[in-house]
Amino acid sequence: MTFRPTLIAAALALVAGTALAQSQGVSKDTITIGSIQDLSGPLAGFGKQVRLGMMLRVDEANEQGGINGRKIDLKVEDSGYDPKKGEELYGRCMACHQQNGAGMPGAFPPLAESEWVNGPASRPIAILMHGLQGEITVKGVKYNSMMMAYGTGVPMSDDEIATVLTYVRSNFGNNASAVTAAEVATVRAATASRTTPMTEKDLQALP
Repeated sequence: MTFRPTLIAAALALVAGTALAQSQGVSKDTITIGSIQDLSGPLAGFGKQVRLGMMLRVDEANEQGGINGRKIDLKVEDSGYDPKKGEELYGRCMACHQQNGAGMPGAFPPLAESEWVNGPASRPIAILMHGLQGEITVKGVKYNSMMMAYGTGVPMSDDEIATVLTYVRSNFGNNASAVTAAEVATVRAATASRTTPMTEKDLQALP
């Protein structure tokens, strides 16, 4: 059986779905494709089947010479998201943002349907990691309150940040991609020298 490179690429994209890519790139001999799937959480049954399907496609393609002479290197990261743990960690946020994520008018901005929550993951990661100060506009309303690092000042691990943000980004009317510990680690490294809370301008500069 002969496979066209374009058909192989399309099939891989279809199998991967909307999962975030990890460590992607093209070298002289290899095309690295990344995906994030739930391999240990409540959707592990589905995630493992997706991973298996992707691996079979990749093996099949590589046996036929890969894509334009390059072998495909598939990397699949475990999101390991636990909704119950996410809800538990969100308890740290409820005093200000409330149980329903609506916030407190005039004091603390909503997380529900917030452009900052649903935008690039680096932004809520940085907010949670470093806190927030100064004026910020959320859903057309200006807020000017102070948020300490980690919400409570108690440090959180990369896994904890990823878990609670995934919970927030998939609840309260939000519909954004999951956050992984690897993404959190990237932001932590990029902002390691920071000693003050984030500002709206700082957030807008993040990728």
